[in-house]
Amino acid sequence: MRRAATRLREGALAATPGPWVVTRDDESMMCDLRTEAPTTYEYQKDVFSVHTPDPSWPDLDYCEAVHPPVALALADWLETEAEEDPSFTPCKYAALAVARAVLREPEGGDRT
Repeated sequence: MRRAATRLREGALAATPGPWVVTRDDESMMCDLRTEAPTTYEYQKDVFSVHTPDPSWPDLDYCEAVHPPVALALADWLETEAEEDPSFTPCKYAALAVARAVLREPEGGDRT
């Protein structure tokens, strides 16, 4: 869980700060993921742009939902679960499942 928390935290801190928001331009068929965080220059608000004929592109909405503050909250939760009582509660099992998914590891192995 600690390794997954580290991975999430490092990625979130290296990414463009959130929150992120999706903007769509049906005329140009562009979808943009932009930050709502304060920036010095307007171009710094761009996380990335996608040219797509499908303006409902769900991957972009997913990226918007899992912006850096979400990753930081997950990292905090994983670190808390790794430090608390070593007995395996339902919450601890859930944290372990999230950690394995973040690390792309199969079930089993290190439980911290």
